[in-house]
Amino acid sequence: MSKNAAGPIGIIGRLTVTLLISVTILTVYSNAVGNMGVSGGDPVAKAFSKIFPAASEFKPVYDEKNNTLYYEAYTAEGALIGYAFSQTGRGMWGDIQIAGGLDLNFKLIGLSVIKQSETPGLGARIVEPQFLDQFKGLAAEDVKLEKYGGKVDAISGASISSKAVTEIIRSEMKRITPMLEAKG
Repeated sequence: MSKNAAGPIGIIGRLTVTLLISVTILTVYSNAVGNMGVSGGDPVAKAFSKIFPAASEFKPVYDEKNNTLYYEAYTAEGALIGYAFSQTGRGMWGDIQIAGGLDLNFKLIGLSVIKQSETPGLGARIVEPQFLDQFKGLAAEDVKLEKYGGKVDAISGASISSKAVTEIIRSEMKRITPMLEAKG
Protein backbone atom coordinates (compact mmCIF):
# COMPACT_ATOMS: atom_id res chain seq x y z
CA MET A 1 0.00 0.00 0.00
CA SER A 2 1.38 3.40 -0.94
CA LYS A 3 1.94 6.07 1.63
CA ASN A 4 -0.85 8.34 0.23
CA ALA A 5 -3.49 5.57 0.14
CA ALA A 6 -3.07 5.03 3.88
CA GLY A 7 -2.97 8.70 4.79
CA PRO A 8 -5.89 10.98 5.63
CA ILE A 9 -6.55 11.91 2.01
CA GLY A 10 -6.69 8.25 0.96
CA ILE A 11 -9.08 7.40 3.79
CA ILE A 12 -11.31 10.38 2.96
CA GLY A 13 -11.29 9.35 -0.69
CA ARG A 14 -12.34 5.77 0.12
CA LEU A 15 -15.05 7.01 2.52
CA THR A 16 -16.38 9.40 -0.15
CA VAL A 17 -16.56 6.62 -2.74
CA THR A 18 -18.26 4.30 -0.22
CA LEU A 19 -20.75 7.04 0.67
CA LEU A 20 -21.57 7.72 -3.00
CA ILE A 21 -22.08 4.02 -3.69
CA SER A 22 -24.32 3.69 -0.62
CA VAL A 23 -26.41 6.71 -1.60
CA THR A 24 -26.79 5.35 -5.13
CA ILE A 25 -27.89 1.93 -3.87
CA LEU A 26 -30.36 3.47 -1.41
CA THR A 27 -31.77 5.76 -4.10
CA VAL A 28 -32.27 2.90 -6.54
CA TYR A 29 -33.87 0.73 -3.82
CA SER A 30 -36.12 3.55 -2.62
CA ASN A 31 -37.33 4.31 -6.14
CA ALA A 32 -37.97 0.64 -6.84
CA VAL A 33 -39.98 0.19 -3.65
CA GLY A 34 -41.83 3.48 -4.18
CA ASN A 35 -42.86 2.42 -7.68
CA MET A 36 -44.26 -0.94 -6.59
CA GLY A 37 -47.64 0.69 -6.20
CA VAL A 38 -49.94 0.83 -3.22
CA SER A 39 -49.42 -2.77 -2.15
CA GLY A 40 -46.00 -2.22 -0.56
CA GLY A 41 -45.45 -2.81 3.13
CA ASP A 42 -48.03 -0.35 4.45
CA PRO A 43 -51.03 -2.25 5.89
CA VAL A 44 -53.40 0.66 5.18
CA ALA A 45 -52.30 0.78 1.54
CA LYS A 46 -52.77 -3.00 1.28
CA ALA A 47 -56.27 -2.69 2.74
CA PHE A 48 -57.16 0.08 0.28
CA SER A 49 -55.94 -2.09 -2.61
CA LYS A 50 -58.08 -4.97 -1.38
CA ILE A 51 -61.17 -2.73 -1.14
CA PHE A 52 -60.49 -1.05 -4.51
CA PRO A 53 -58.85 -3.71 -6.71
CA ALA A 54 -59.33 -1.53 -9.82
CA ALA A 55 -57.48 1.43 -8.28
CA SER A 56 -53.89 2.13 -9.17
CA GLU A 57 -53.50 5.31 -7.14
CA PHE A 58 -54.80 6.73 -3.87
CA LYS A 59 -54.40 10.48 -3.62
CA PRO A 60 -54.45 11.82 -0.06
CA VAL A 61 -56.84 14.70 0.61
CA TYR A 62 -56.49 16.59 3.86
CA ASP A 63 -59.33 18.85 4.93
CA GLU A 64 -57.77 21.36 7.33
CA LYS A 65 -61.10 22.80 8.41
CA ASN A 66 -62.30 19.40 9.66
CA ASN A 67 -58.85 17.97 10.43
CA THR A 68 -59.72 14.95 8.28
CA LEU A 69 -57.64 12.83 5.94
CA TYR A 70 -59.20 10.63 3.26
CA TYR A 71 -58.03 9.30 -0.09
CA GLU A 72 -59.43 9.53 -3.59
CA ALA A 73 -59.14 6.20 -5.44
CA TYR A 74 -58.25 6.42 -9.15
CA THR A 75 -57.93 3.86 -11.93
CA ALA A 76 -54.84 3.69 -14.14
CA GLU A 77 -56.80 5.77 -16.67
CA GLY A 78 -57.29 8.53 -14.09
CA ALA A 79 -60.99 7.93 -13.37
CA LEU A 80 -62.15 8.62 -9.83
CA ILE A 81 -63.83 5.45 -8.53
CA GLY A 82 -64.32 6.17 -4.84
CA TYR A 83 -62.97 7.35 -1.53
CA ALA A 84 -60.91 5.47 1.05
CA PHE A 85 -60.40 6.14 4.72
CA SER A 86 -58.76 4.60 7.76
CA GLN A 87 -59.99 5.10 11.30
CA THR A 88 -59.20 3.73 14.73
CA GLY A 89 -61.56 3.31 17.65
CA ARG A 90 -61.84 1.43 20.91
CA GLY A 91 -62.98 -2.19 20.96
CA MET A 92 -63.52 -4.52 23.91
CA TRP A 93 -59.81 -5.11 24.64
CA GLY A 94 -57.97 -2.52 22.61
CA ASP A 95 -57.91 -0.42 19.51
CA ILE A 96 -59.54 -1.53 16.28
CA GLN A 97 -58.19 0.03 13.09
CA ILE A 98 -60.38 -0.24 10.02
CA ALA A 99 -59.98 0.80 6.40
CA GLY A 100 -63.11 1.54 4.43
CA GLY A 101 -64.13 2.44 0.91
CA LEU A 102 -67.02 4.51 -0.33
CA ASP A 103 -68.38 4.55 -3.86
CA LEU A 104 -69.18 7.80 -5.67
CA ASN A 105 -72.63 7.79 -4.02
CA PHE A 106 -71.00 7.61 -0.57
CA LYS A 107 -72.09 4.04 0.17
CA LEU A 108 -69.71 1.45 1.56
CA ILE A 109 -68.13 -0.87 -0.96
CA GLY A 110 -65.84 -2.66 1.43
CA LEU A 111 -64.06 -2.80 4.77
CA SER A 112 -60.86 -4.31 6.03
CA VAL A 113 -59.80 -4.67 9.66
CA ILE A 114 -56.16 -3.64 9.82
CA LYS A 115 -55.54 -4.10 13.52
CA GLN A 116 -57.53 -5.57 16.39
CA SER A 117 -56.96 -7.28 19.72
CA GLU A 118 -60.40 -8.69 20.39
CA THR A 119 -61.10 -12.08 22.00
CA PRO A 120 -60.16 -14.95 19.66
CA GLY A 121 -63.23 -16.88 18.52
CA LEU A 122 -65.58 -14.09 19.59
CA GLY A 123 -64.79 -10.42 18.99
CA ALA A 124 -61.89 -11.30 16.71
CA ARG A 125 -64.51 -12.56 14.24
CA ILE A 126 -64.92 -8.91 13.14
CA VAL A 127 -62.27 -9.71 10.52
CA GLU A 128 -64.40 -12.42 8.88
CA PRO A 129 -66.08 -11.75 5.52
CA GLN A 130 -69.41 -12.99 6.94
CA PHE A 131 -69.42 -9.95 9.25
CA LEU A 132 -67.73 -7.36 7.01
CA ASP A 133 -69.71 -8.14 3.85
CA GLN A 134 -72.99 -7.03 5.45
CA PHE A 135 -71.73 -3.42 5.39
CA LYS A 136 -71.55 -3.33 1.57
CA GLY A 137 -73.99 -0.87 0.03
CA LEU A 138 -74.87 0.81 3.32
CA ALA A 139 -75.12 4.56 3.82
CA ALA A 140 -73.90 6.09 7.10
CA GLU A 141 -77.36 6.12 8.72
CA ASP A 142 -77.70 2.34 8.22
CA VAL A 143 -74.34 1.47 9.78
CA LYS A 144 -75.71 0.45 13.17
CA LEU A 145 -76.49 -2.84 14.79
CA GLU A 146 -80.00 -4.12 14.06
CA LYS A 147 -80.99 -3.76 17.71
CA TYR A 148 -80.26 -0.01 17.39
CA GLY A 149 -82.22 0.40 14.17
CA GLY A 150 -79.44 -0.36 11.72
CA LYS A 151 -78.77 -3.07 9.17
CA VAL A 152 -75.79 -4.84 10.72
CA ASP A 153 -76.21 -8.15 12.53
CA ALA A 154 -73.93 -8.39 15.59
CA ILE A 155 -71.61 -11.33 16.05
CA SER A 156 -73.12 -13.66 18.65
CA GLY A 157 -71.21 -13.25 21.91
CA ALA A 158 -69.33 -10.21 20.62
CA SER A 159 -71.82 -7.36 20.70
CA ILE A 160 -69.27 -4.88 22.11
CA SER A 161 -66.80 -5.56 19.30
CA SER A 162 -69.60 -5.51 16.70
CA LYS A 163 -70.92 -2.20 18.03
CA ALA A 164 -67.39 -0.74 18.09
CA VAL A 165 -66.92 -1.51 14.39
CA THR A 166 -70.26 0.08 13.47
CA GLU A 167 -69.47 3.19 15.50
CA ILE A 168 -65.99 3.58 14.00
CA ILE A 169 -67.34 3.28 10.45
CA ARG A 170 -70.48 5.37 10.94
CA SER A 171 -68.65 8.23 12.66
CA GLU A 172 -66.00 8.39 9.94
CA MET A 173 -68.62 8.24 7.18
CA LYS A 174 -70.53 11.08 8.87
CA ARG A 175 -67.32 13.15 8.98
CA ILE A 176 -66.25 12.50 5.40
CA THR A 177 -69.55 12.45 3.50
CA PRO A 178 -70.49 16.14 4.03
CA MET A 179 -67.03 17.17 2.81
CA LEU A 180 -67.37 15.01 -0.29
CA GLU A 181 -70.88 16.31 -1.00
CA ALA A 182 -69.64 19.89 -0.66
CA LYS A 183 -66.85 19.19 -3.18
CA GLY A 184 -69.51 18.19 -5.67
